[in-house]
Amino acid sequence: MPRAAIPPIRAYGFQAEIDRTQNTGGLYETGGRAWAAKPDQEVIKERKYQPGEWSDLEIHAASKDVSIRINGILSTELKNHPGRTKGFFGLQLHGGQDMRVEYKDIHLKNLDR
Repeated sequence: MPRAAIPPIRAYGFQAEIDRTQNTGGLYETGGRAWAAKPDQEVIKERKYQPGEWSDLEIHAASKDVSIRINGILSTELKNHPGRTKGFFGLQLHGGQDMRVEYKDIHLKNLDR
């Protein structure tokens, strides 16, 4: 049975990078300047991220501040960033690729006041 054509998906803005590389936990701006921040080598050693194994990922985005923690270790942080402060929340997109991604225990908290 032929596979149905999937329409192109477009997303713009920050994404917390999640992949099989040690760039996981960085901030990538899709439709913008590409990498806004990558984890540095000391953080990569400390956070104990193993591709293919379960990891805790925490994203905190409030006003113009964004931080990402992997297994409790601060991986990337932007303070007072001039970019977007509103938008959509999505889970993993690498356009044009077949991929398998699994999530569990997702918790969302609205920080608007």
